[in-house]
Amino acid sequence: MFVNFFYTLRDKGIPVTPTSFLRLQKALGMGLISSLADFYSVTRSLLIKSERYFDIYDQAFAVAFRGMADVEPTDAELSEMVKAMLSEWLKDPGGMAQALGLSEKEIKQMTPDELVEHFLKRLKEQTEAHHGGNHWIGTHGTSPTGHSGYHPGGMRVGGESRNKSAIKVAMERRYRDYSQSGPITASQIGEALKRLKHLQPAGPRDVVNIDETIRQTMRNAGEIEIIFDRRLADRLKVKLLIDNGGWSMDPYVEIVQVLFHYAQFQFKELEIYFFHNTIYSKIWQDAQRFKKPVLVEEFARSDPETRLIIVGDAAMAPYELADHRGAIYVGQNESRPSVDYLKFLSKNFRHAVWLNPQPQDHWYYTWTVKTIAGIFPMFELSLDGLEKAVHQSGTFKADEVKGQVLIIQIFSMYCPYCQKDAPNVNRFFGLIENNPKLKGKIKILGIGVGNTQFEVNTFKKKYKVEFPLVPDNDFIIHKIVGEVRTPYFMVVKLNGAKKLEVVYSRLGAHENVEAFLDEVIKLANVK
Repeated sequence: MFVNFFYTLRDKGIPVTPTSFLRLQKALGMGLISSLADFYSVTRSLLIKSERYFDIYDQAFAVAFRGMADVEPTDAELSEMVKAMLSEWLKDPGGMAQALGLSEKEIKQMTPDELVEHFLKRLKEQTEAHHGGNHWIGTHGTSPTGHSGYHPGGMRVGGESRNKSAIKVAMERRYRDYSQSGPITASQIGEALKRLKHLQPAGPRDVVNIDETIRQTMRNAGEIEIIFDRRLADRLKVKLLIDNGGWSMDPYVEIVQVLFHYAQFQFKELEIYFFHNTIYSKIWQDAQRFKKPVLVEEFARSDPETRLIIVGDAAMAPYELADHRGAIYVGQNESRPSVDYLKFLSKNFRHAVWLNPQPQDHWYYTWTVKTIAGIFPMFELSLDGLEKAVHQSGTFKADEVKGQVLIIQIFSMYCPYCQKDAPNVNRFFGLIENNPKLKGKIKILGIGVGNTQFEVNTFKKKYKVEFPLVPDNDFIIHKIVGEVRTPYFMVVKLNGAKKLEVVYSRLGAHENVEAFLDEVIKLANVK
């Protein structure tokens, strides 16, 4: 059951590692978990690394354990549970002897296997019910073996559990507001702002940061290291378009405005416009969509690095999107359908996304939503969707990488071997970058499996990684490459070929980076 629960969490997108699961098994073996409530709390603290997954954990827990009290454990399961508790029982021979109806002397003469066998035998031999007390194997008592009672090292055996508090807590979903899924709420403004902090330009770092230079030089024991930042003028311009017409969008309009007003300090310029359902030849600067119209052609004359963010449910009558007579504004006659204006905006804004407050599962039931999602990258108006949208502009395909070879490192921030190997990988990257014959021909990309953008950035900063690192928060890439262990290296031959070729792969660290580089050059035929 516990193993199935582990895979249930993984299937729901929670990055649970085998290492953390082994820690849970150790806690069970030490007898630190004496009730389902304990199991709920300890499991969450050991397996769940971020509060964003608390709500998903609660849902998985409620489903996995809601009916467990109705299932009698098999002999094999009982045997494994008893073995897991032996180490704790042996710390208190007196209590164990009392619970099993033996003397301490008899206990000392028995092997662990004999103790397990004796326990199971007593359980099978029990012919009359026992409710309460501190002997035998029964219910409501204080002995370590029984059900519905309590003992610091106890475990339930048979019977229907009356301690439902853990499942009730899970079903209450107290951490719904921490969830990555579901529309952004007022209580999530702070978390959403953290995502928007990553909405940054990719311009050159050509301004010396005096304070950071001094700080880094002190860390280097006097060896000068100059730190560069981007110019303040390079901060982004953001244009926000909000669908504020209709009851379906009413709960989200104010939240979106508040969110971006709080975040505007990090933007060079923030402009907010409004529309209803979809976009035609005009949009408005006033929420009433009456006094301050702006032509879409004029709106599109922007810096090519300007970010366009459109917020709306994209649901409407098909003719509103596809017919030039579909505009619902009184007196507005259009020569072109709305879909043409949307394509025009998509073409003129290289960095554009559409945020939809409706769950993604609902999108493909509506033709207009599917159509607009084919024009703009569409994401849910949720913490998870906002994070994906922020990093969307940096996506690429392997065959778009300019070079002859792409070396992919599969790592995890929490992998001790990856941490230990980081200096060697940095040195390997240095050998490439400092060799004029190799620089630009061999590229390295790190993929953090089960890691968020924040975790990847933390790893990059702590270990001073110079090459790009990207998150694989939902394990999609990890599953594609066969759920390999970390660190894992893949050498992909590019050469502009239509079909990419993996010429080398390896599990584990590289101590001799010079030999590894020679192997890459030879296998990939780098010229």
